[in-house]
Amino acid sequence: MLSKSISLSEKATFSLGKFLKNTVALTMARGIDMAVMVIIGGVVARYLGPQLYGEYAFIITLVIFLFSFTYFGTERILIREIAKNKDKADVAMGTALMARWIIAAAVILIILVSVFFFCLRWELKIAVFITVVSQIALSSSTLYGAAYQAFERMEYEAVLTFLSRLITLFCLVLVVKSNSGFVFIFVALAIGNIVGMLASIMVTTKRFVKPRITFDFSLMKDLLKRSFILGINMLIIQALFRVDIFLLKAYKDN
Repeated sequence: MLSKSISLSEKATFSLGKFLKNTVALTMARGIDMAVMVIIGGVVARYLGPQLYGEYAFIITLVIFLFSFTYFGTERILIREIAKNKDKADVAMGTALMARWIIAAAVILIILVSVFFFCLRWELKIAVFITVVSQIALSSSTLYGAAYQAFERMEYEAVLTFLSRLITLFCLVLVVKSNSGFVFIFVALAIGNIVGMLASIMVTTKRFVKPRITFDFSLMKDLLKRSFILGINMLIIQALFRVDIFLLKAYKDN
C-alpha cells in the first residue's frame, strides 16, 4: 500500500514537472515571437518611412487577414486528436494538411482578385506574392508544430521559434544595411518563415510522426466542423485588429 502511494506521488511530481517545463517553453516561444516582431516593426518603420511603411502594413494586413481562413482553429483540434490517439496521428495530420492546402488555394485565388481590385503597382504585386509564399510556409509550420505540442515537447516550439525569428532579424538587418529596397523586406520575412517550416517538418517527421497525406473527406469534414467555432472567433479578432489598415487605405485612395 505504501509503495503504491509513493508511486502515485512520484507520478504526480513527474506530471507537474512536465507541465511546468512545457508551460515555460511555450511562454518563452510566445515571448520570443512577440519581442522579435516588435523589433522588426520598429526597424521596418524606420527604414521605409511613413508612406512606404503604410504600403508595407497594407500588404501584410491583407495577406495575413485572408490567410486567417486557412488556420480556422485546426491546430488545436489536431493537437487534441493526436494526443487522444497517437496511433492514428499520421492520418490526422495528413488530413489536416490536405484541408489546409485546399483552403489556401482558395485564399490565394481571392488574393489574386484583390491585387487586381486595388490596382497595385508591380513592386507591390511582387511583395504580395512573396508574402503569400511566406504565409504558406508559416501556415504549414504551425500545423506540423501541432505534433510536438500533442506529444508535450514544447521545448521544440521555443527553439524553432527562436531559430526562425533570429534568421528573419538577421536577413532584415542585411537588407537595411545594404539598402536593398522595399521588396527585399518581404524576402527577409519569407526566408525566416521558410527556414522555420523546413525545421518544423524535419523535427516532426524524424521525432514524432510522418504525415500520411490522404483525401479522407469524412475526416476532413469532421475536423473542420469541430474547429469552426474556434475559427470564427479567430477571424473576428483578426478583423477587429486589422480593420483600421483597410479603412486608411480606402481613405487614402479616395
